Amino acid sequence: MKSVILPISLVALLGLWGGAGCVPKKQLTRALYQRDSVQLLLDAQRTAYAQLSTRQDSLQLLKDRLAEETLRLGREKDQLQADYDELKLAQETLNQKYTDLSRTNLDQAARFNKTMAQKTQELQDKEALLKEREDRLHALQKQIADQDARQKELLARIRKALEGFTSDELTAEMRNGNIYVSMSDKLLFKSGSAQLDTKGKQALEKLAQALNTHPELSILVEGHTDPDPIRTERFADNWDLSVIRATAVVRLLSADYKVDAKRLTAAGHAEFFPLVSNDTREGKARNRRTDIVIQPQLQDLFELVRQEPDSGK
Repeated sequence: MKSVILPISLVALLGLWGGAGCVPKKQLTRALYQRDSVQLLLDAQRTAYAQLSTRQDSLQLLKDRLAEETLRLGREKDQLQADYDELKLAQETLNQKYTDLSRTNLDQAARFNKTMAQKTQELQDKEALLKEREDRLHALQKQIADQDARQKELLARIRKALEGFTSDELTAEMRNGNIYVSMSDKLLFKSGSAQLDTKGKQALEKLAQALNTHPELSILVEGHTDPDPIRTERFADNWDLSVIRATAVVRLLSADYKVDAKRLTAAGHAEFFPLVSNDTREGKARNRRTDIVIQPQLQDLFELVRQEPDSGK
């Protein structure tokens, strides 16, 4: 359905040409240019959204792998501990046998001495491997705990910075390891507009101050609308409106509030990701929003999970 919007606009323009008589060439050229510009913007935003979706899928896959790796390391640790206990018991048994046999048979004592040395070496190898697994598991757990702590500290900082705004204007919460700052359209924009209001700029400035204390975090700005259709000279539909609003927020954060542009991504979802039902006026108002999603960097955790155990031990 999205791909036929602009061809239909072209048909409409041709209809105006034929139906209205002689339309000035300059007016037609301008209309065609506007149509092509909107098409290029939509193509670019759809590409960005596809890349974002791929990155989010990768991040989710990485989180799943982290969970699996944690479970696997836990099971390995338990198995190594059991092997360690078994070897330790075997060593104690051999020590006792060695004591008994050494009194009567020196040859047997020498054989047992060799066997005991082998078992001791195996025990030491198992101890080293167990320590390696424990160290790796602790490092992984510390990375996750440190990351969670940084996210919670930033969430508290954001809530403190934005405490002058009401809950129907914005909210800040942790979801799936990400921080979501959700700003209503009445705080940021006038109805049907992508021009930021003064109060919305104030909220974004306070948020940017908190974001700039954590330059390692990625920031995704998502535009959302309700399902009521829109068709104006600037916005062909809700896709246009959501994408251009998200882009307006990204430009402000980068140009005016010095948030590194490399950290920022803009995306529009139109009406397709509502928070609540659109059956009521209040529900629609809540769904008309801009979500600023603050995402942790998972590269260090990814590298830690990718490390393979030493198979020689």
